[in-house]
Amino acid sequence: MDHKSFMEIIRQRSFISHDSKYQRSITVEYTIKSKIPELKNIFLTYYKFLPSLIIRDDKGSVIPLMSSRDTEFLFSGQIKKRTGEIKIELEEELKRIQENKEHLIWFSLKQNPMVLNELRTFTLVYIPESKVTEKPYMKIAIDKQSYPIYFSLFSPQNFNFSDQKYAYLKGTEIIKESKPPDFVKTFSGYQTLSLRITTKSNHAFILMYKLKAETSSKILTVFGGIVLSILPGILIGLSILNLKPSFVEIFDKNIEISLFIIGASLILPQLQSDDEVRKQLIVFYIIPIILGFVTLFV
Repeated sequence: MDHKSFMEIIRQRSFISHDSKYQRSITVEYTIKSKIPELKNIFLTYYKFLPSLIIRDDKGSVIPLMSSRDTEFLFSGQIKKRTGEIKIELEEELKRIQENKEHLIWFSLKQNPMVLNELRTFTLVYIPESKVTEKPYMKIAIDKQSYPIYFSLFSPQNFNFSDQKYAYLKGTEIIKESKPPDFVKTFSGYQTLSLRITTKSNHAFILMYKLKAETSSKILTVFGGIVLSILPGILIGLSILNLKPSFVEIFDKNIEISLFIIGASLILPQLQSDDEVRKQLIVFYIIPIILGFVTLFV
C-alpha cells in the first residue's frame, strides 16, 4: 500500500527495557501526520512478526488491530481495482505478506479519524522473541527510513551495556565497525544507552551489544564462596590436630556446620543475576560442597 500518499511519519522513538538479561519488552512510538482531510486507516510495515502486540493512541486507549485475513482481503480488493505497475506492486507486496517476509500492521481510526495536517502519536508495545543463537549478544536492526529514529535502551538491575558492535549495509557490502558510523549518534549513561539515527543515510543499521553484570553484584557470591571454602578447611585441620574450638562443641560431630556449608553453597550462586557468571560460580562452589561432606566424617 502507498502509505506516503495519505500519511507521513514525522518521528519514531523506541524504548527497549530489559526485564532480564535476555528478555526485552519494546515500546515503539510513532508521530504521524495526516496528509488527507480524513485519515481513517494507519499502515506500518515491519519485516518481522511482533509477538503480544498492543497498540495505543495518545490518550492511552487500546486500538483494535486488523487481522492478517483482513489485510489479505484488503489487498485482494485493491488488486482487482488497479491496473499496470500499481497492480503489480500490490501483488508483489501481498505475496511478501503471505510468505511472512513482510508484516503489515493495520489499525483503523474510523471512530476518531485524523484531519488534514493533524499530528497524532501512536504506541506499539510488544515482547520480541529471545533467540539462543544470538547469545551472548543482543541486537536491534533498524531499516533505512526517511525520518529520524531514536532508541533508548535500559539494562536490568545490576547490569550495564558493554562491547557494542555496529554494522550497516552499504550497497551489497556489510560494513562492521567497533564505533558507530557517522549517521548514528550514541549517548551512554548508567544502565542506559541511547541512539539517534539521522536521515543523512539510507543504510540499514544493526547494533549488537552485551549486558554485563556489575562488579558489585558479584562480590557477595565470590566472598561467600571463599568463606565457605575456608571454613571446612579450618574444621578439618583442627580435627586432625585433635583440637576443637568452643563454638563447635554445641554441634553434634559438626553435622550442623557441614549441612550449613552444603546448603549455603547451593543457595548463594542462585543470588547471582547473571546466568553466565552463575554457571562459573556453581563450579567454584563445588569445592566447599566436597569439603562440607568431608567435614561430616572428621
